[in-house]
Amino acid sequence: MLSTSLSYILRTARWGWILRPAGSFPFSHLFSPLIIGFAVNNILPGRLGEFARAYLISRKESISGSLAFATVVMERVLDGLTIVGALALAGIFCPLPLWGHRLAWASAGFFISALLFLVVLFFWEDKAMRLARFLTRPLPQRWRRKLLDMLASFARGLDVMRSPAILTMVTFFSVVVWGVEAITYYLAIRAFGIPLTGSRLLWGSLFLLSVVNLGIMIPAAPGGVGPYQAAAILALAAFGVPEEVALSISLVTHFIQYTVVTGTGLLCLWREGISLSALVRK
Repeated sequence: MLSTSLSYILRTARWGWILRPAGSFPFSHLFSPLIIGFAVNNILPGRLGEFARAYLISRKESISGSLAFATVVMERVLDGLTIVGALALAGIFCPLPLWGHRLAWASAGFFISALLFLVVLFFWEDKAMRLARFLTRPLPQRWRRKLLDMLASFARGLDVMRSPAILTMVTFFSVVVWGVEAITYYLAIRAFGIPLTGSRLLWGSLFLLSVVNLGIMIPAAPGGVGPYQAAAILALAAFGVPEEVALSISLVTHFIQYTVVTGTGLLCLWREGISLSALVRK
């Protein structure tokens, strides 16, 4: 519970750095939208929490929703690249099944492609905007202007790439966030008395972290129920953990993460004075 809570505190600090080009925002103004966004993802399907987070921070601060959403996209891409890095690290120092290597390559391809898209939009914004203006010509003027304004705001949300110092800090926080997340899985494996020791315990924890978090990116039930358990069983089987024990580990870690995040998020939502249904309508 402590490692899960700490990881979301660190996520908030990282988001503050991602938002730094748009302004300096108090930690308290960032934590509430962030944890509410993750709670909404746990309760509702379709990753609606990402949009909820962007809406809430734009409601609190004088930034556009499109710019805020761009920072959330940037954060997700950094998360994906960090997870792939952890998976690659486990594969280098510990023999993995063939599907593990294939998962690493496929995931790396996806997140690197997403990063390249953001880089192209950032460094060639003028060309991207000209193409967007051309493609939106058939639309009514009011809709066209709104879409173009949203795209321009989205591009400004990528300004974190303009500063090497900020990008370095964001990258550092990404590694620390997922290092702390890995502690949850490390402790769970230890708690269940799995006969993994030394480096195999470390790489097993990183492999479990990577496979589970890549698995719950697949659209499914709210909170990743189902894919989370299936991914955990698959990952731990590679280290000789029996299916029923792997399922138990997944249920415990998932329960802790779900209750800590959802409970804190709903409490923050109540303090914001807005209901879940009203937030979804926004």
